[in-house]
Amino acid sequence: MPKPDQGEEWIELYNSGIETVELTDWKLVHVSQGRRFVYVIPLKTTIEGKGHQIFYANLTKIMLSDEGGEVQLLYPDPADVIADMHVYGTPEFEQTSARSYDGGDPWTTACEPTPNAGNCIAPFTHVGVFGIGLGLMIAAISAFIIGLAMPTALLLGGIVGIVAGLIAMTFRLGNNNLLIIGIAANLLAALFVFLGKRK
Repeated sequence: MPKPDQGEEWIELYNSGIETVELTDWKLVHVSQGRRFVYVIPLKTTIEGKGHQIFYANLTKIMLSDEGGEVQLLYPDPADVIADMHVYGTPEFEQTSARSYDGGDPWTTACEPTPNAGNCIAPFTHVGVFGIGLGLMIAAISAFIIGLAMPTALLLGGIVGIVAGLIAMTFRLGNNNLLIIGIAANLLAALFVFLGKRK
């Protein structure tokens, strides 16, 4: 998080394995505009399996550049071998650069910050609006455009809405996108109802 609206900048690590990982003497490195800042992770620092670890700027003294830069994680050996790295561009306020899901690719700036939690997890309100919107849209199309009986149309819409919500949560679709799609689907449902009643 290079440019928070408030609070400190931070770097987050994630352990994709199931065993606790010892991070003693691993290094966090930030490179930007020809400057290199190094933080050596202290003794007895660990990350539990499937867990997260946040390193705040007041601890690391690493100030992420507003002009973009590169963040590296180095193995604990003198050769400074890179275990992982990411190059980020010029950030906006409160914009993170994160993997689209924990431990996987691609990287994205579309997700809201989730320190010490899974990446790109949409709030339940967003998932709800998304699922309900798609469900109502399918029900409206089925009943008023295609001509299905209302109970059947509502059942079909309900199934679609539930499945869509589960897919959104499972694949962690971008949270803001879910809200926009959900609102649009609700508006389309209202339009189909209006058009269907005018027939």
